[in-house]
Amino acid sequence: MTRRDEAQELVESLPDDLDVTVDEVEDSLDQLVNEFGVPIDEAIRSTRNKYTDEYDGEVDTSDSPSNAQDEDYDLGDLTVDQDEDWMNIRGTVQQLFSLSESQSEWIAQRGVLGDDTGTTVFTVPKDAVEEDPDLELEEGETYELESVVGDAYDGDLSVKITKNTSVTALDESYTPPDNDTTITGCIVDIQTDSGLIKRCPEDDCTYIVKDGRCAVHGEVDGDFDLRLKTVVDDGVKAHEVYFGQEATEALTGISMEDAIEIAKDAMQTEAVMNEMEPMLVGRYYTVAGNEVGDYVIVNEFERVQRDWQTDAESVLDSLAGNDEVEA
Repeated sequence: MTRRDEAQELVESLPDDLDVTVDEVEDSLDQLVNEFGVPIDEAIRSTRNKYTDEYDGEVDTSDSPSNAQDEDYDLGDLTVDQDEDWMNIRGTVQQLFSLSESQSEWIAQRGVLGDDTGTTVFTVPKDAVEEDPDLELEEGETYELESVVGDAYDGDLSVKITKNTSVTALDESYTPPDNDTTITGCIVDIQTDSGLIKRCPEDDCTYIVKDGRCAVHGEVDGDFDLRLKTVVDDGVKAHEVYFGQEATEALTGISMEDAIEIAKDAMQTEAVMNEMEPMLVGRYYTVAGNEVGDYVIVNEFERVQRDWQTDAESVLDSLAGNDEVEA
């Protein structure tokens, strides 16, 4: 299906009296996908919401908050079956993500909400906050969120706060269960922006500082941080696995002080990632942590020593078995 076809299909799904053209929708999709790197499914959903949120006519739709009986959900019970469902949830904001410059064009906040049963990623669109600033959440605070909408992508469910969402601060706190995910596999890649990085020093801002600039606060000095964004392949699926500062230091044996010295000697922070990459890629680990959006955030890990002779024999036996079946 071409981008034009996707735009045409989206226009046909909108109310007949909504004044929008295929060209406008196609331009919107192109901008989100090509300029901002938004996945096409999310771009379609965001564009649809953009036009329906501005619509003043009568819309008879089962997913409208005014017509739906929103159900209460524990976060640990959310699945992709709740895609596009309106629901009521509550939880403590565990973390606010750093947004790239392209993401901050249309997202005000993206972070992790947790209760005693699990976690989910939440997104607050920029246009919703511009209309109602009270929709913006604070890290460490607990909220009841009525009428958020489920958003499934690539097998995971997140939730989106919209202008229809009611946000109520609660005087309590939730702690998600530890280590809801365990993976054993090979580190096959270290992603960019790993190693030694700088974050914005402003309160409650976790943006990465690039070329001396924060996407929100402009020119800042930045505070050093250490992290690894890796890809671990378990033989079935490639998982994005995140090591924070403490886990990165334990995994590599390189402390924050060591990393700063490496960067100073090489006169570039990328030297730290270059130092770490060869000691990790191709090695097997068992990692345990929490699945948060696209990443597994590591709490514990253990090196796995592979018996290469046994592995090789297993592969040969498997190949021989396939040949026999084909014969």
